[in-house]
This record gives sequence, structure tokens and C-alpha cells, in this order.
Amino acid sequence: ISLWLALGLFTFYHASHCTDPRRAAIFSGLSGLYWGLAFLTNGVIAIIIPLAVVLPFMAWQKQIARLLTHAWIALATGVLVALPWSLLIHLREPDFWPYYLGVVTPNSLFDTQLVSTDYLSYLLPAAVGFPWSLLLLGKPLRHLSSKEPTPVQQTLLRFCTCWLVASIVLFVLSQGKVILAALNVLPPLAIMLGISASQLIRLHEERLFQNGIQFSAALLILLLFIAVLNLTAGLGEPIWRAHETVEWIWLCTILLFWIVTLRLALTTSLRSRHWVIALGAAPAFALLPLYLPELVYAGRMPGVFLEEQAPSIEEDTIVATDATLMSAASWYFKREDVVLVGNGSD
Repeated sequence: ISLWLALGLFTFYHASHCTDPRRAAIFSGLSGLYWGLAFLTNGVIAIIIPLAVVLPFMAWQKQIARLLTHAWIALATGVLVALPWSLLIHLREPDFWPYYLGVVTPNSLFDTQLVSTDYLSYLLPAAVGFPWSLLLLGKPLRHLSSKEPTPVQQTLLRFCTCWLVASIVLFVLSQGKVILAALNVLPPLAIMLGISASQLIRLHEERLFQNGIQFSAALLILLLFIAVLNLTAGLGEPIWRAHETVEWIWLCTILLFWIVTLRLALTTSLRSRHWVIALGAAPAFALLPLYLPELVYAGRMPGVFLEEQAPSIEEDTIVATDATLMSAASWYFKREDVVLVGNGSD
């Protein structure tokens, strides 16, 4: 869902300031295609987020008339993508749309009893990138509303600002239940940091880069310290079990490599520093499966558990589950008659 939304917003941005009508129509069609796929992936949220970004941005750019000119292309394309499955599910399960629109959607947005506590796996990437928000301080931030950025950067910054604010507002209004909004913050934030960093390089200002490196290194040292104490001294709830020593060693090795690389980045030139920083971060994401604890797999990826139960599930076995495992149980057991226990709000 995050991928489709990001692609849809990026292609819309290109359509919004493209001078060639044909290319603008193509980009509008692509944005509708991606948003249609987003709707098929996660439903109504694929409509809410684009509207919350696009309408304020086009109003800020004073291009509402242009929006009306091309919006029908994106809308028609999105409907063509989403309509076949939507009709088929209605024909096969007439209760689906009333249940989804009348129960699931309001509960996910407004039910105060459904406050998600599973923030870690979503907010950890944001925590890793948080120190680099320092790059938005100083002259680059003050110049965002001036003539300092190029016209292209100015337009892109306005678009990313609308994207960022819409994601944060949705996250706050839903009291954290729409956790997707936390992931949706990362693409516009990364673009804004990139523009700000390019200005810092051009202005030959190293202080904020150095502060970001030192802040990140300190955060990683803290994470390494916690990981060591968690396994060896029993600090907090055990994350890696006794038989997961190899995964724990991988984590410590990757964190050490990242810390050393950040320290080396302090000695490199300003223009090459960002490449060294990226080199340090790459293994942490590329080698993620090597150090993830079973705790994460059990909570977020229940496939192993369900596949272990599959041999005991006969054709006449009644399979019942709550909303958390409903889709996964249907997928792994290849069953269309899984019984939903509760309505997702109790």
C-alpha cells in the first residue's frame, strides 16, 4: 500500500506541472493506475490519503482548474482497475461491502478502543532517520519559503509538505490506528532532507552534517548496548531467545559496522560523505532477515505457524479465527469458509 500510494503521488506530481498535455495525461493515468492498485490492496485509505495531499497542494499552487482538467483521467483509470474485483466480490459475498464500509472502516478510523500498540516495526525506520532531520535546521529551512531553492525545488517542497502534514494529521486523528500514515511520512521527509542536504553542500556548511552523524552514532551505540544487555543480562523482555545467538551476533556485527562507518564519515569530504553514510546503512536493510528474532515472525508473519497446522486441517474441519489472522488463514489453508470470531472491535 505504501508503494502504490508513493508511486501514485509521484506520478501525480509530474502530471501537475507537466507542460506537454500528452505527457500530463499519461502521468495522470499512471497515478490512477497506482491508486487503483492501492485501493485493491488496502481499501478506502487509498482514497483518503491522495485527496488529503492533492487538494491542498493544488490549492497552494493555485491550479484547481488544472486539477479538474486531469482529475477525470486518474479517476477513470483508478475505477477501471478497482471495479472488476469490487463487482466480483459483491456478487460472491453480498455482505462484504456493507461490513467493510459500515464496520471495518469506521472502526479503523474512529473506534477509540482499537488503539494499536504495535508501533515498533513501523516506527523503527523513522527512528533511524530521525537524526537526519537536523539537516532541515539552519539556513535551508529558512530558505524553503524564499527564492533560494530553484522553482522546481520550491514546487517539490510544497508537495512534500502537503504529503507530510496529511500523513501526520491522519495518524493523529486515527490515534495511531492507521499505522500506514507513519510509513507514509518517510518518502516526503527523505525528499525534503535531500533538498536541504544539497543546499548545505552548496553552502559548504558541515556542522549540521557532523551533528547528524554524531547523533546517529550515539543512537546506534545505545541500541547495541540494549541488545547486548537484553541477551546477556536479561534486560527487559527477551527479544532473542537462547537458540537465536547467531541472529543476535548478526545484529551486533551490523550495528558495529554501521557505527564505525559513521565515524569514518566524519573524516571524509562533504561531497562524498553521504555515500559513506549510505554504505553504513545498507547492510542493516539488505541483511534484515539474518537478524530478525522469531518474535517478529510470530507476530507479523504467522505463515510458519499456520503451515504447521495445515496437515491437521481436513475439508470438513471448521476453521475459526479473529480478524488478525483471517486473511492469513484463508490464504495458507486455501479456504473460503473461515469463520470470523467477533467483528474486529471486541
